[in-house]
Amino acid sequence: MTGNVYWLCLFSILVGLGVGLSQPLSMVVIAESVPERQRAHALAVRLMANRAMQFAAPLLLGIVTQLGGFTLAYLACGVLLLLHWLLFQRLRRQHTIQ
Repeated sequence: MTGNVYWLCLFSILVGLGVGLSQPLSMVVIAESVPERQRAHALAVRLMANRAMQFAAPLLLGIVTQLGGFTLAYLACGVLLLLHWLLFQRLRRQHTIQ
């Protein structure tokens, strides 16, 4: 499937749309969820974490792929996404209760 250049273009466009939507929306969520006097600090922490992960993710996934192949790399990404979703659900429940 990835041998076809048209599929690669389509997937690249979809990834671009996802990142293009999620990055600004995450900034809005952060800005609205902290007090106004802490807004700059919260956005700076988000930006720092984002840049750190943009640097570290390819390195870590490259090591995982080299050691265990693509299947392990995709499995690791799936597990991380599941853990983040569970954490988000827990935090959302705590926020709703308060």
